[in-house]
Amino acid sequence: NTGGFDERSRLLDQALGRGGHHGHHGHHGHKSPQDKNSMQGMHLQTIAAMVMIPWLMFFTISMVVALAPATSLARGLAWSVALLCLGFSLLLLQVYLHSGAPIYKYVGSLGVVAVVLASVSGSTAYDKYTLRYWMGSSRARANNVEPSLPAMGYSNSAALTFTPDTGVDLVRSLGYKGIETGGTVYCVAPILDAAAADVDEVRFWAIGQDCCMPTWGFRCGPVGNPAARSGVVLRKMGSHSSREMYQIYSNAAHQAAALYHLRTSEDPVFVSWTLDPEADLGNLFSAAVLSVSIGSVLYMIVSLFIAGGLHWLAGRPPKDWQRIPRGLGSTGLNMI
Repeated sequence: NTGGFDERSRLLDQALGRGGHHGHHGHHGHKSPQDKNSMQGMHLQTIAAMVMIPWLMFFTISMVVALAPATSLARGLAWSVALLCLGFSLLLLQVYLHSGAPIYKYVGSLGVVAVVLASVSGSTAYDKYTLRYWMGSSRARANNVEPSLPAMGYSNSAALTFTPDTGVDLVRSLGYKGIETGGTVYCVAPILDAAAADVDEVRFWAIGQDCCMPTWGFRCGPVGNPAARSGVVLRKMGSHSSREMYQIYSNAAHQAAALYHLRTSEDPVFVSWTLDPEADLGNLFSAAVLSVSIGSVLYMIVSLFIAGGLHWLAGRPPKDWQRIPRGLGSTGLNMI
């Protein structure tokens, strides 16, 4: 039925802002109720495509890049998904160059933006949370750790459980804040047993962010709970964010050692004090999922406004100064 196909093509062209060149069908003037309903449906379909297709790309890429395990195969597959979405977006732009339909231009362009933003969002969540989770899941746990013994052998552990006589020294804590901390207070406090306290030597430090005052009030984790004597290790060699945090905590620890006349090693072990190390490691994965989910919701909201704006602009009639007067050539040379 070629008549039905032509009618649908005319409505699609008008919904995409290309109306006006089907005047030979006799529909320049008043639109019938059926035309209006069809146009409204085409408008909604166009906006839905401009929102949902790039959003699905964003959500899928950010999730797989953020959550894929830290193996070469898994990371390669995750980035392959991003490349496939990028290729699809570029294909839509190529279709636009041949068809001239604005929907392909808009969806393709928004798709490219979605791929870039999702790659950044997923990589950030992976570096900040997920890599630490996967590395912690594959590392050993150490029990009955004595703070007075050398810490070198524990730096690659996922979590430590200290001896029963171990505690956090809340009196000699320090809150470190510098240019490199970005306004965040990095808190450190010595982890000591009786032997380490006697010689004022600190090999292990409890850490946290924005949970202490400059020289007192350390409240990072359940430090007041006598049952708590474990910690999740912050590894020096890990993600980019882990290396940055380790360096900042190292600066804080050496500053605290100088302030309180303590001795500390060049590469001490920093742990987040906790009752349940396994739960804390699991929280890293949950934090990555939450980070990507929030980013996806925000992207959806912004996409609705962008898609609506682009669709409105595409459907606006040209201004008087944009119209080519009758009788002028396509090149405009006879305007001179």
